[in-house]
Amino acid sequence: MDGFERLMPGRPEISDGTVTVINICVEAGVSRASYYRSPVAAVVKELLAAPAVARPEVEELRAEIARLKKAERKLRSDKAEEIRDLADTMDTYANHIQVLTCAMPSWKKGTGSFASGWNAPPTTSPR
Repeated sequence: MDGFERLMPGRPEISDGTVTVINICVEAGVSRASYYRSPVAAVVKELLAAPAVARPEVEELRAEIARLKKAERKLRSDKAEEIRDLADTMDTYANHIQVLTCAMPSWKKGTGSFASGWNAPPTTSPR
């Protein structure tokens, strides 16, 4: 019964924590054959078979897992949007640099100026 009593509240010492016959035996330190011969086996079998056994901790943990997964999806989505915005900004800056670099030779000759019909590059890059 010690193994079962540790597994039900979710405090396993040796096993992975799922409430199975194998894990009960591992936690109790007995073989499965000894477990099945004991009178405790019938009681534990009835407890595990009853769907009405309240296990609020398990349901609360599942709800918490679902909430955390939803929060993680939201964070990943926000991060992806931020990365897309930064990539757009980087493309815009690259376009500005390219236009200014191409215009530089005419400025060095003294033939280029902003007033001579030079148009500024667009502020956003098309995607």
